[in-house]
Amino acid sequence: MKNYLIAVVLCVTATPVSAATVFKCRTLDGVVIGDDGKLGRDITVDTMVTKLFPGAMVDTQSGLIKVGEYPAQKWKVLRGLADQPWNFVATLPPAHAAIPATPSSPSSPIPDMTETIRLYAEPGDPVLFSVMWEHRIFLSGTCEVVR
Repeated sequence: MKNYLIAVVLCVTATPVSAATVFKCRTLDGVVIGDDGKLGRDITVDTMVTKLFPGAMVDTQSGLIKVGEYPAQKWKVLRGLADQPWNFVATLPPAHAAIPATPSSPSSPIPDMTETIRLYAEPGDPVLFSVMWEHRIFLSGTCEVVR
């Protein structure tokens, strides 16, 4: 708990969220919607959290997002921090399908506009990070202000 509180204080005091443009985000958990429609965990989610999407560097001004060890890619910004200083939403265009769709089928293309990343930065609260992958995998975590 002590480390979490220190991170929040650093995030709030180092650079105000409203003035920040680059965030370092860390994936903390994830769930998948199963074929039966129920939320659960499986090897796909565990692999996404630990290997494929352990975190991201998010530049909210340019839309460049670097996921894990993959090269930075230009995501389409749907809602920028300039529009609503606490809410950033971007999606990965299909032309940039360099990240495998799933660990079991690394060569399959990413479906059109199904990968969405969101930063929710309500003033005074930690910056929350969420990702929707393939309309069925949901990842969440927190971010720190880089600049």
